[in-house]
Amino acid sequence: MGKEITPREAGQRLARGALLIDVREDHERELGMAEGAVGVARDELERTPHQYIADQMAEVLLICQSGGRSMLAVEQLQRLGYPNVVSVRGGTSMWQAEGLPLTRPAGQVDTDFHERYSRAT
Repeated sequence: MGKEITPREAGQRLARGALLIDVREDHERELGMAEGAVGVARDELERTPHQYIADQMAEVLLICQSGGRSMLAVEQLQRLGYPNVVSVRGGTSMWQAEGLPLTRPAGQVDTDFHERYSRAT
């Protein structure tokens, strides 16, 4: 079974050079993701991890919305030979609840657009 760390610990590891990957789908990341994270959908990461993780021994932190998908991805990456992969407990929800910084992916439409669009349909 994969290992989990707290959002705070993830932030500390990120500051020391760990790679943080948000495994949610693009549309889920539009409203914000953990600052410093790189967005790669879980299925893409599991299919071609070498495209996103240059060194199999690198420290990699995975985050999703609540921690479930990132834990599944941790287990798969460990099976593929990436031993230093952990999941962020509670995901982006807990990251935000703990007051850690969020950022929005570059080039994404604004939140107001989504709100206007959802009212129009």
